[in-house]
Amino acid sequence: MKAKLREDYRYIRFKIISEKEYGKQEFERHLRQALARILGELGYSRCLPRLLYYGSGQGIIKILRDGEKEARAALALVTKFDSSPIHLQTVFVSGTMKGCKAKG
Repeated sequence: MKAKLREDYRYIRFKIISEKEYGKQEFERHLRQALARILGELGYSRCLPRLLYYGSGQGIIKILRDGEKEARAALALVTKFDSSPIHLQTVFVSGTMKGCKAKG
């Protein structure tokens, strides 16, 4: 695909601070719901977040480059999943998955 037509992505590595442990599918479902609620439909479509990695108190999401600022702000605004308190802290943002895994 031509470079001009291909979407550019960013990878956000974040730290999960929570008392409750979540399975990957459960965490992804809660994360999508929270981001959709915070960003709205238009903002969510600008980001198109996708959870790529989850484990050991960390996660990596893939987002569209144009929605990077909105996604970082939305991650900071997530305060609870269901009724359990949670905090998602951005650790690092990279243009490649390899760079995101290596840093932080």
